[in-house]
Amino acid sequence: MTNEKEILLNEFKSKFKQLVAICDRLRDENASLRTKKESLEKELHERNKDLTELNSKYENLKTLNSLISGDNTHDTKIKLNRIVREIDRCLSLIDSNQTK
Repeated sequence: MTNEKEILLNEFKSKFKQLVAICDRLRDENASLRTKKESLEKELHERNKDLTELNSKYENLKTLNSLISGDNTHDTKIKLNRIVREIDRCLSLIDSNQTK
């Protein structure tokens, strides 16, 4: 083998080793990013759950406040009707589960 071919072969080997090292590093980084993504998605899910719960509590407090203050009776009646319908729906679900 000529000297020029040996030089080219050594350069190829060197660049191939560099490419393998870069590939390994990127594979590790990708795994780390996937783990971080899963963690962030779980945290986002928890935050959305908390937000839904807080919105529900806020609506309940608004209803209670309007009942106490006596202002805006039309909205209060609508909210109470919604609550009664929801209670009725829950009771019917409980009743249907008990008959099964």
